[in-house]
Amino acid sequence: MMLPILFAAPSSIPPVHAAGSLFVGPAQQGPFTVGTIIAYQVNVTGMDPFDGWDVVVQADLSVLDPLSISVAGNMLGSVTQVANCVNGTGSGCSINDNAGGAHSAAASFSTPIGGSGLLFTITYRVVNDGFSYLTIPAGLDVIVNSGTSVAHSDSQPAVYGHPPIVPLADFTFSPATPTQGDDVIFNASLSSDPNPGARIVSYAWTITQLSGGVLYVTNTTSQPVWVHVFRGLLEVGDLSVQLIVTDNLGLSSRPLIRIITVLAHPDFSISVNANLLTIRPGHSATLDLIFKSTNGFAGNVTLSVSGLPSGVLLSFSQNSVALTGNPLATTIVTVTITVHAGPGDRFFQVTAMHGDLVHYSPVISVITPRPQTTAPL
Repeated sequence: MMLPILFAAPSSIPPVHAAGSLFVGPAQQGPFTVGTIIAYQVNVTGMDPFDGWDVVVQADLSVLDPLSISVAGNMLGSVTQVANCVNGTGSGCSINDNAGGAHSAAASFSTPIGGSGLLFTITYRVVNDGFSYLTIPAGLDVIVNSGTSVAHSDSQPAVYGHPPIVPLADFTFSPATPTQGDDVIFNASLSSDPNPGARIVSYAWTITQLSGGVLYVTNTTSQPVWVHVFRGLLEVGDLSVQLIVTDNLGLSSRPLIRIITVLAHPDFSISVNANLLTIRPGHSATLDLIFKSTNGFAGNVTLSVSGLPSGVLLSFSQNSVALTGNPLATTIVTVTITVHAGPGDRFFQVTAMHGDLVHYSPVISVITPRPQTTAPL
């Protein structure tokens, strides 16, 4: 997400539901002579009540130079501007702002308003012949009510000038909400090419983090179907999937971006309340193993010992643990350790296993001291 929008609103406002759309208008303008000043408006239609926005519009700086952003006449009335950033400079700029971008964020402290109307206006100067799309990148189109996002349909772009006839990218993915380790099928068979006799010959995929992180996964293929397994530590959460298709005439589509939410793999953790015990020969001591579910893990975890040294006996209060998936719950297993060996330092670990999930406790150290003797007076 971009920078957070901070504002207050009455707690009595009911939850919102998905409605409306966000778009740049007019849908098409130009071309005009170099130096002409033109304006595009960012609007909503049929929107549920909202009291703030955080939106970026991206244009091709070689054709259109964004000059300013105005919130005059917006449908919320008087607002506090949190961001007014053009070409990456101004107030409230974030890591997502760059050349050709116009970033507006604002909040109203009055009653939320729904329906249709203007959010803000962007003024541009035509700096070159050609064309430019004016797009709202996925994830940079936030409409909010009391800090909660108001869902809406895909943001609709506009265009300046007359772009060439290019292929149209489109794709689906399955499953809709995968878990790490799932095979995710990206299918671009819905892509098309309106040029007579042309055909799509290349499908270029890019997966990145919405937050602008370091994740960068790419794949280019001649086939419309790509199967990807989300495995890495960064391949989780809300991710951006971009597709560009290219035809045999060398023409490429506009990027199509969709958001996929990858759930972390269910797992569990094991810890101990003490990993250093001092036990005299012939005596016992106890420690607690602490288990927790993560990412909704539920199931039985079996326990065993790794590297138990000679002369040390160990028993569990229970040999398996049933975890329910509640992330706030903890399950405790008591371990009793008895030493029948002489003095020395001994080490071992507890192994916890569920299917292919295997975790080890921290190394547990047992110190057996030498017997104390009483010196003669």
